[in-house]
Amino acid sequence: MKLEKITFINEQGKRVTDSLIVAEHFGIEHKNVLRGLKRTVKLNAEIEGSIEDGSSGSSPLFIESFYINAQKKRQPKYEITEKGFYILMMNIKGGIKVGVSRLHKVRMDFVNAFFELRREFNELLAAYKLLAEKFLPLDE
Repeated sequence: MKLEKITFINEQGKRVTDSLIVAEHFGIEHKNVLRGLKRTVKLNAEIEGSIEDGSSGSSPLFIESFYINAQKKRQPKYEITEKGFYILMMNIKGGIKVGVSRLHKVRMDFVNAFFELRREFNELLAAYKLLAEKFLPLDE
């Protein structure tokens, strides 16, 4: 499983995966992942009061989004932050096709993908800081 296909940087610059990727890799129907995410978003909002805007139902951990399906119809999906993924994993038991060892491997693939993305980001940030120190004049 290629790590770059599991996680990505979204338009807001956050490290995320999405509900379609989770459904595919865990062998769960997307509608069931959405149902679980909606319950988790609602629970998270009740506990932390973390709904970003009253109309969207999104929390910082789970970002409502959409995709265009094969029939050219707009369909709902969620982008899932790293922290949101860990919370979601407490509820995912895997699809019918996924055994316990396979479920653990897929979970670890996602965790490793998030850590790899973080490592790459930190390396880029360090390189940027080094270049900035070398080439940008410091105000004295």
